[in-house]
Amino acid sequence: MGLKREILGHRIFFLAIATFFLLSNMIGFGFSINSRIHTEGSLHTHIYIHGLCAGLWILLYFIQTVLVFSKRLKLHKELGLLGIVILISVLISGFYVAFMVPVIYQSDLGQAGRDFSTILLGVILSVIGLNYRRKPFIHKRLMMVATLIFSSAGIARMMDFIGLLNLFGPIGVVMALLIPVIALMVYDYFSYKKIFKVDLMSFLSICLIFVLATPPLWENHFLASILETIVGWLS
Repeated sequence: MGLKREILGHRIFFLAIATFFLLSNMIGFGFSINSRIHTEGSLHTHIYIHGLCAGLWILLYFIQTVLVFSKRLKLHKELGLLGIVILISVLISGFYVAFMVPVIYQSDLGQAGRDFSTILLGVILSVIGLNYRRKPFIHKRLMMVATLIFSSAGIARMMDFIGLLNLFGPIGVVMALLIPVIALMVYDYFSYKKIFKVDLMSFLSICLIFVLATPPLWENHFLASILETIVGWLS
């Protein structure tokens, strides 16, 4: 009986997290897109394409979590193949958007580095998670943190919508990303009486986002020259 409650608790936790990812992105990007259209007019097509690709990934994660919750594991595995296609589209569209923004809006090159490195981190964790698909315990935790990273932009925009971004700044976004990771780590510790490597990996991945978001990192001559080369090639 205790084991059944424990399994159900995990399913409810992941379903709640998946729901949060979906709603935060719908609210955040709904607010952001509406605001930008009113101030800038229509947005560039590639922004919509990347938004669609990333949105499909988050929607698929939600559907996959619901399927696991309802024990429809066969369909869950079949949809995993679709996830690979969407993940590739997220990487390609994310690369193009990240490095075209400085060209179109004449913005800081460091922003391109911050945006794409975050997307790349999410992709790497997703690939590792897919590689562990036969080990559900590791698989679902890696897919959660990867989707959390993909959701970071939507969560930041949702925080802006409700006024928390002005109150706490970028560090508030990192703290918001850490909450589900720490919650799962604590849950696992009390359930299994140990801290798992995959939980530590998730925690360190979110901490890495904070490092990647640090402007001085991208002011390094070597990294700055790489960014300039890529932007020059695209333009």
